[in-house]
Amino acid sequence: MPFRPGYFNRVVCIGVIQHTPDPAEAFACLAAAVRPGGTLAIDVYRRLVWWKQLLVTKYWVRPITRRIPAETLYRLCERWVAPWWRVTGWVGKVTGHTKTSLLLLIPDYRGTHPLADDVQKQWSTLDCFDMLSPAYDFPQRAEDVRGWFERAKLVDVEVGPGFNGLYGRGKRSNDR
Repeated sequence: MPFRPGYFNRVVCIGVIQHTPDPAEAFACLAAAVRPGGTLAIDVYRRLVWWKQLLVTKYWVRPITRRIPAETLYRLCERWVAPWWRVTGWVGKVTGHTKTSLLLLIPDYRGTHPLADDVQKQWSTLDCFDMLSPAYDFPQRAEDVRGWFERAKLVDVEVGPGFNGLYGRGKRSNDR
């Protein structure tokens, strides 16, 4: 990164590290930018056991979709979400679970955020695109994320379940 080491009091990286070619190296670069007494907070997708990952639809289609030009893929996502939007809403009301919509590659946050339905639908389209477009998608295990913080010699480390999968937070000691 184009910053001198120890430049920032706070570094926050949400939803990015797993989309880099080497997540551990990306984390190390972020940690180097934290000054003594500063904090680093991240989140990453959680890595599932192999058989659960087989149940995640995006991993079946990503080998194809990540090769489609971004503009074309976004239009395809719009066309995909539009006819299924009412179905995922109905399924969510009947089952009480919106996560079932991920089988259809339609993230559904209705009931989670107080937004108008058309905004929720746009958000769903954007998240569908976000699932299918990255060149890299390397979910992580909690113990690996904790290891990143330890190797960076950060203290007061917390790693646990978060909105996108896992969150991690740590502090650079003052005696760096």
